Amino acid sequence: MDDWEKFYKNILEEAQLVIGRDFEKNKNELGEASWNQLFDTGGPTTITKKSRKDDLYFGKIFHGFIEIDSSIRTLRDIEIYISSFPYKNKTITKPRHLRYHIESYFNEVYILKERLNAYLTTVGRCFKGDRRQANILQNISPVFQVVKNSFGGVVDIRGRHVHRFRFDHKDLDRLETMELLVVNRPGKMSQTLRPYYEFTYKDIRRKWKKIIKDNNDQTIQLLHVYGRALNGVLFNARNGRLKYPRPTKLFNNAPRPTQ
Repeated sequence: MDDWEKFYKNILEEAQLVIGRDFEKNKNELGEASWNQLFDTGGPTTITKKSRKDDLYFGKIFHGFIEIDSSIRTLRDIEIYISSFPYKNKTITKPRHLRYHIESYFNEVYILKERLNAYLTTVGRCFKGDRRQANILQNISPVFQVVKNSFGGVVDIRGRHVHRFRFDHKDLDRLETMELLVVNRPGKMSQTLRPYYEFTYKDIRRKWKKIIKDNNDQTIQLLHVYGRALNGVLFNARNGRLKYPRPTKLFNNAPRPTQ
């Protein structure tokens, strides 16, 4: 099991414990709220429950994890989306389908980078006032640079695409020009160019599939480093349970708190 998978396993097991405990305490209210939500009865769809600090903390840790996991799954999904062209609607052309998913890929990489950094920041801030915060910050600070180095080039391309002009690549421009001449203008030229157009489309798609897959594989390698740091600061090595913040006044002769 690699470090990201271990982090994944640890946080889901903690979620099962926390959510299971809360369900037992509030199962009647939860049952009614779920029923109202499912059948749109007009009744309450939430429960009135005073949140403990530990609950709020777990919510931040779990929500941030869900956001990161969602981005990772989306990047993997794009590998599949870009591999097929299933649309019968002729207004969605092969080049535009290809360009859409390439641009979506760059956007999602940027979102993942921001979520990874935000998560590290959240972890550090959650332990404000806890004696362990200095050690936590020391362990997660280098990971910010790892994230920056890993996504720098891709994010730079995405930034130019969003803020200055649409993402451009000579292969995609060439393909879209061919599509206009071949698909929308039937005739001798269309018949002559169509085989070359189909070959070019498949070749460009194959190249971008490889680029995205290779980048996604590198992202998984980054997640191993990321997961290793988070496992060390967030989970108890002895029992795998999540460490909860315990703010305390700092006295030089006071004993260190234990989880």
